[in-house]
Amino acid sequence: MKQVILIRHAESESNVGGVFEHTNTIKITENGKRQAQELAEILEKPDKIFVSKYIRTIETAEPLINKFPETDVHLWVDTHEFHYIDRTKYRNISTEERDRLAQEYWKRQDPFYRDAEGVESFMDLVNRVNGVILKLKKIPGGLNYVFSHGLFMRVLFVMLSCFPDFNLRKLDDSIYLEVMKKFEEFYHNSEISFKNTVRIDVTELVDKYNN
Repeated sequence: MKQVILIRHAESESNVGGVFEHTNTIKITENGKRQAQELAEILEKPDKIFVSKYIRTIETAEPLINKFPETDVHLWVDTHEFHYIDRTKYRNISTEERDRLAQEYWKRQDPFYRDAEGVESFMDLVNRVNGVILKLKKIPGGLNYVFSHGLFMRVLFVMLSCFPDFNLRKLDDSIYLEVMKKFEEFYHNSEISFKNTVRIDVTELVDKYNN
C-alpha cells in the first residue's frame, strides 16, 4: 500500500524576514532546527524520502535521515519552490520589498508572464507540478515523505483537488488562467494550514489524479 505525505520545510531565514543572496541557499533557523528535530521524533519510518534541491528542505529532512539511515533518499529537483521574480531583484532586500514585488506579480493575473529570462511563469509551475504528480503516481508503494515548499505545495494541492482531469483537458490559455485564479482563491481563503513542517496526506488525491 502506498502513502504520500507532503511536508513543508522548517522555519527558514526568509520566513523570519532574513535578507539573502540566493533563494536556493536559504537555510533553516535555529528554531527551524528544533522543528526539524521534533518532526523526526514523531514521524514513522518511511520507505522513501524525497527532498528538493534547496538547502532548507535538505536540512529539514536531515534529522529524519539520521534517525533512519537505511531509508532511500532521493533528490527531486522538480519539487523546488516557485520563484517568479527576477532573482537579481531578490538579492539582499527586505521582507517588505519582497512582498511588494510579489503583489505586483499577482496583480497581473497573467499565467504566462515571465519577470526575466530563466524565471518561471505560473504556466511553467503548473506544468512542473503536473509532472511531479505523475511521478508520485508511479512510486511503487510504501510510506513516502516529500519535503517541499509552501507555494509549490499549495499549487500541487489545488491541482489534485480541483483539476484531477488536467491531462485529459485541452491545455490552452484558459486552463492555466483557471488554475491561477483557483490557486489565488485557495491561497487567501483556504482553512488548510501550510505552516512550517506541516504534514499533508495526499495519497487518495494522487490515486484519483488523471484517472
